[in-house]
Amino acid sequence: MEENSSSPTTVSASASQFPGPGRAGMWAWVAQRISALLAVILIVAHLLFTWQPLLQFLLLLVVTFHAALGVRVILLDFRIVDLASHRWVTWILLVLAVAVILAAWLSIYRCFPYPSLAGMVPHIGGEAS
Repeated sequence: MEENSSSPTTVSASASQFPGPGRAGMWAWVAQRISALLAVILIVAHLLFTWQPLLQFLLLLVVTFHAALGVRVILLDFRIVDLASHRWVTWILLVLAVAVILAAWLSIYRCFPYPSLAGMVPHIGGEAS
């Protein structure tokens, strides 16, 4: 019986495949990993110190940022968008993330008149009726 003596196949990519001065999305990848660590820390802090608005806002910010970068990875990995357009996809997703953060935060703290949220946060703006 003969053993296969071929060396492992390596895949190399030329620098022309990746737009910009560096690798495509390297900083987005780093930012997503940092946001994952921050999310874990903030979730533990949120469990220990409930109803802290600053902590809740930071958790919302980090989780939404992490989710936006995760959607970016899905779009690029499944080739739904072209790799050459990764920068504008990142900016569009981050702008959408800011819109989601604002909508969520403002709806939680009753800046929008959503009847379904009445009484959910009784310590803000007086007692619930």
